[in-house]
Amino acid sequence: GGLLPDPLEGKGPRAFGAGAPSASWSGKQPQEKSEADAQSDASNSSSDDPFNLRRFSDEQIDCFDQALGEIQSGKKRGHWIWYVLPTPPYVVNGVERGSDMNKYYAIRSNEEGAAFLNFERNVAEEALRHGGDLSSHERGAGIHLGRNYAKIMQAIRVKAVGSKGASDCGRGKDGDDVGSSSPMTSVARLMGALDAPKLLSSARLFHAVALGLAERDKCARDPHLPGRDLGTSSASSDGGSQGSSDGGLMTQRELLDLAEDCELVAKAGENEEAEKKAGASAQKETRGLGPAPLFRRAF
Repeated sequence: GGLLPDPLEGKGPRAFGAGAPSASWSGKQPQEKSEADAQSDASNSSSDDPFNLRRFSDEQIDCFDQALGEIQSGKKRGHWIWYVLPTPPYVVNGVERGSDMNKYYAIRSNEEGAAFLNFERNVAEEALRHGGDLSSHERGAGIHLGRNYAKIMQAIRVKAVGSKGASDCGRGKDGDDVGSSSPMTSVARLMGALDAPKLLSSARLFHAVALGLAERDKCARDPHLPGRDLGTSSASSDGGSQGSSDGGLMTQRELLDLAEDCELVAKAGENEEAEKKAGASAQKETRGLGPAPLFRRAF
């Protein structure tokens, strides 16, 4: 069963925007994944990666920094939304729709969403272990899908909603400033008309998953213990290397911050959608009440 009542149910067309982005990607072009490819990847997934989350980390090695930079600059331009901001399947009347890319990168359960948030992979270590060579951008590369998601969602929130004030102090892994000094914008302008619905679907999904993980984390710990802070590090029991006491797991504070950012972004996007519909409705009601046009264009 899921961590919470499954957020994937009952979303219909709203859960996933149709179509692919139209802007060109400055890096590697995404390759369409067939259903056969997806089945092959699923059958090859290892016991330590039962959901084949490497399909996301393989792409983020090349595109995440570019994606984050685009958001910070105020306009998404590349083809990366499938593997940076994954969504539930796009289901219409009980039938999954959408492109092969949509289907291949869809998050299909709360369990997969939770695994996504806690998935960590040391790419450099893997390559060296298998005797491979490292390209310059892979040397020392490590991918944490959940923290990457939190970082780009926070950047989206900063651009589309604004700073939440003092609660942002200390936010960002290793002191990174994930916001920017460029002007704020709307969710639709930031993401584009085709990808804004996908962002909202992703935000709703991971809001529920992050809250579920945070609640599970809270129940597993003594409530009288002080909360853990994002970005803090603790020594291992043998005095070894620094890092979170739970290894790659996101902390309760990280999860709650992520859930808050997801909620704010989703609400901002929903408000924009409501305003757009209200404006269209008002325009329709007043249509025909003004002066008659002087001429009609022939087509």
